[in-house]
Amino acid sequence: MRLYVTLLLLSTAAFSDHKNIADRHAPIGVMKDHIHKPGEFMFSLRAVNMKMDELINGSDEKSIQDYKDANNKSMIPTDMNMKMYMIGAMYGLTDKITLGVMQGYMKNTMEMEMAMNGMESESETQGLGDTSLSALYGIIDEQDLKLVGNIGLTLPLGSIEEEKNDMILGYPMQLGSGSYGASFGVTGIKYIDIYSAGAQVQGKTFLGRNDEDYRLGNEYTFTSWISVMPVESFSLSLRLERKQFERLSGMNEDMHSMMSTTHDTKFSTRRFDSVLVGANYIFRSGALEGHRLAFEYGKLAGFDVNDFQLAPTETMVFGWQKAFQ
Repeated sequence: MRLYVTLLLLSTAAFSDHKNIADRHAPIGVMKDHIHKPGEFMFSLRAVNMKMDELINGSDEKSIQDYKDANNKSMIPTDMNMKMYMIGAMYGLTDKITLGVMQGYMKNTMEMEMAMNGMESESETQGLGDTSLSALYGIIDEQDLKLVGNIGLTLPLGSIEEEKNDMILGYPMQLGSGSYGASFGVTGIKYIDIYSAGAQVQGKTFLGRNDEDYRLGNEYTFTSWISVMPVESFSLSLRLERKQFERLSGMNEDMHSMMSTTHDTKFSTRRFDSVLVGANYIFRSGALEGHRLAFEYGKLAGFDVNDFQLAPTETMVFGWQKAFQ
């Protein structure tokens, strides 16, 4: 009996060590989902790759010929690849407040086709993106239920003056927003035995026009997921995500809207729905104890856009996280 009680207590203690259980973090594509103990740091690295290779209009797939028939633009976007490498840090200030910072490095490539003769061209931009500062507050922090609110500030570090052959590139190819931004959100996660379910709502608004006299539209993200943890070191997840972007206001007068839809502000309104599967592994012993590796892969499931745009058909995220006391 004494041995049984001892084993039970050890098992309970191991399970209550939340930082060493795989599903105590949301899928790697979700951020600002958890807080840390006072004095605890967490560092993270993420590599994101988004492939955009399908022309769409409204809620339909379109061809290059459809684009030519509907527009008198001189260039047709045919393919875009967005890579982002992000480094982040979080610090537990109190039992309820955690501070965070994240910086990204961007690399964008876009292929376009001339409407007149079909000649192809490629553009590339790379450099630092905007900086994100955040504060998270633990509204509920129970073993089986987490509710975390967050607010944030975006610093306009990324360039909005990217050019090719002395001509300004379109809005999607710029590395930053050029404006200060404010973000807000809330995340809830419920744990039941080896299962968990979570949801998050995030919003971002930009505070005034930038030096090029435009302001990016508001951004909203709605996501929910379920996770199963067959063993305490490994979990699998299935996630649904909706991203919604409102229209830009103002315009960069150096961007000629007749060049392409990527240079025209009226094409910036869009909504994308994705389905993502993920895996999360944490080392529970040895030299790598506490190191967390994660992966997520997503496919586009639905969309609704304002006129012709490229759709994000495929997304991959790789991540590493480690907390230090």
